[in-house]
Amino acid sequence: MKKTLACILVLTFVFSCSIPALALGDAGISQEEAIQEIKDLIDTSSYDRFNINYNEYDNGRKVWELSWSKTQAPYGSLNASIDAKTGNILSINLYKGYDPNRKTSPIPKYSEEEARQIAENFAKKLQPEEFAKTRLTEDTTPIYPLTGSVYRDSYYFNFVRTEKGIPVEGNGINIRVDAHTGDIENYSFIWSWEPLPSPEKIISLEDAQQVFKDEIGLKLIYRRYKTGLYLRQTQQCFNRCCDRKVNHRLL
Repeated sequence: MKKTLACILVLTFVFSCSIPALALGDAGISQEEAIQEIKDLIDTSSYDRFNINYNEYDNGRKVWELSWSKTQAPYGSLNASIDAKTGNILSINLYKGYDPNRKTSPIPKYSEEEARQIAENFAKKLQPEEFAKTRLTEDTTPIYPLTGSVYRDSYYFNFVRTEKGIPVEGNGINIRVDAHTGDIENYSFIWSWEPLPSPEKIISLEDAQQVFKDEIGLKLIYRRYKTGLYLRQTQQCFNRCCDRKVNHRLL
């Protein structure tokens, strides 16, 4: 009886320990490969603490989560996530920490055009095929803050995925570049791999506008804002929209 119980305990222990190994066995890249992928892009030698986790999400995505940090001032950190199946770098976040003695020039070393070139080269290096399908959206933020006389410290670029001239909402590459050093402060890559619906046989924009006017319409209302009451146009119904492909209302 004792021998049988011992065998059961051993088998239970072996099986429980093998579950993480089975999960990681389906990963396209190993832990070591994920680490090296980031080290090939960014110098991590100044960090004295490192942590890596493997996570699986409900959508089936398997991700390596990597984190480097400094245990002494200015306590900077580097965080990155990599798709464990494809090896695509999903995000990078570089924080240099707070240094009260750090002094920067009032005017950035890099112009917005120079920073854009840095961002484009970085995106091309990581995702050349996907970047070729993106389009840079216009940045409407001012080149200097609303208060003070110091120019902004970083530039933000949003490259939106475009298929056949149509933007793919929520897909693209976002990059923030340090205006003084030219370093990549933040990078994110979001891409949907499932087939996109064909844009063929859709009604024109003018027809869609007419459907919106006839089927949904607008109405005048008074709406209160912080500065007072204003008269504005709003949709008559908020739970309906116009489907340009089939030319009808969606409830």
